[in-house]
Amino acid sequence: MKKSGLLVLLLFVVGLAIPVLAQESIDLFDMDVSGATNSGNFENPSANADYIIGANDEILINVNVWGEIKKTGHFMVPSTTDLLTLISHAGGPLKNANIGTIKIVRINLEDGDESIIYVDLEDFLQSGNYDLIPILKPGDTVIVPGNFMSYFSDFVNVVAKVALIVNTYLVISDINK
Repeated sequence: MKKSGLLVLLLFVVGLAIPVLAQESIDLFDMDVSGATNSGNFENPSANADYIIGANDEILINVNVWGEIKKTGHFMVPSTTDLLTLISHAGGPLKNANIGTIKIVRINLEDGDESIIYVDLEDFLQSGNYDLIPILKPGDTVIVPGNFMSYFSDFVNVVAKVALIVNTYLVISDINK
């Protein structure tokens, strides 16, 4: 009887831990899409439109920001916005951001092809060469990856949770002996 009670308790603990472990393995960029932000002053824009006229008669575009940024989400920005301005508007990179390999996923509306642009903001910060900073296009998705420490930290967090489950099992099995 003790073994079946131990098995039920272990299954209960594992059942509680699986969603937590699954979340850790999926949530690579620690995105908070619930805090999506609209940055322009405009009323009722169509989310599917490439260009929108804002309240101040400026042309706005839809862009997305994911990854190690303070405010991730969907933004409406002026059509002249560059990558550096968008990242600054989104609160800047987090301490675990790898600003040397920022990725812009761009869908060329003319031919439907997807292109990926890599930007090294570290080069810009050292050289001051503004030509290294691309202007954003409608529908661009900017991804700021984490550095090695952010991925290592996520790995250690998952290993610690698994160790807690194993330790709980071993303690319970020792009690039932």
